[in-house]
Amino acid sequence: MNFDRLGFSRAEIDAANSHVCGAMTVEGAPHLKPEHYAVFDCASACGRSGTRFLSVESHIKMDGRRAALHLGSDLQNNQYAK
Repeated sequence: MNFDRLGFSRAEIDAANSHVCGAMTVEGAPHLKPEHYAVFDCASACGRSGTRFLSVESHIKMDGRRAALHLGSDLQNNQYAK
């Protein structure tokens, strides 16, 4: 169906589409403060309207920390003992 033939503007069609399909992002969610968005940041912007995402540097830092944690765990479990 062509909603523009029914008199809907492009903005109204986009708003309806976002509502029906879901925004797929926490940005703009009711009752969620913008200062809490960082907890939900992902590798890429989420949804059609999402703008937040983790930087390349943050991925490198997380991978380094994760590797150190795994290595420390392996050493504690004598995984590398001869």
